Amino acid sequence: MPVTTKVPVPIAKVPEAKTRMRKFTTRWTAQLWGAAQVLHELRGIPRDTDWLAEADVRIPAVRSGLRAEAWEEEWRKGRVMMLDEAVSYALEEEAGT
Repeated sequence: MPVTTKVPVPIAKVPEAKTRMRKFTTRWTAQLWGAAQVLHELRGIPRDTDWLAEADVRIPAVRSGLRAEAWEEEWRKGRVMMLDEAVSYALEEEAGT
């Protein structure tokens, strides 16, 4: 009997999956960005200028993965999340669930 070995293809290498993952990640990022901004505003948490400078470079690149209206919609969803919701959402998505 011939032995065949199937090597699983990582989902990130499938073009359709890459597109879905990119949109999913962009929506996730928009929501968490909105949640983080509210947290800073409401709690008076000082802004880390080094982190913000990096975010200013990265956010536009991530944002380009969605239409402007879609980004704004996801960002608004994040702004109304409670802190525990945002943390749970971040941890669930990070784990891939």
